[in-house]
Amino acid sequence: MATDDDYNKLGQYVAERLNQGATPEAIKRELVMRRINPAAVDYIFKRIETSNRTQGKDFMRYGKILGIALIVILIGVVIYYYVST
Repeated sequence: MATDDDYNKLGQYVAERLNQGATPEAIKRELVMRRINPAAVDYIFKRIETSNRTQGKDFMRYGKILGIALIVILIGVVIYYYVST
């Protein structure tokens, strides 16, 4: 049974190989040849994909908040302009 530490080490290795430009298929073949459990390899890739998707959602959330803040500021400026004239 693999521990969380094993999954973390495997995840770090996969992330390093991806940063080096290796394709996911090549990494999977390499790990299977090293006799790493294919289910563990699939779990790692799914975890990396979920992490990347979550980071994208966080970026979009901040973009929406910034857009709403800019609209509120713009409306405030327009109201101030019309009230002061």
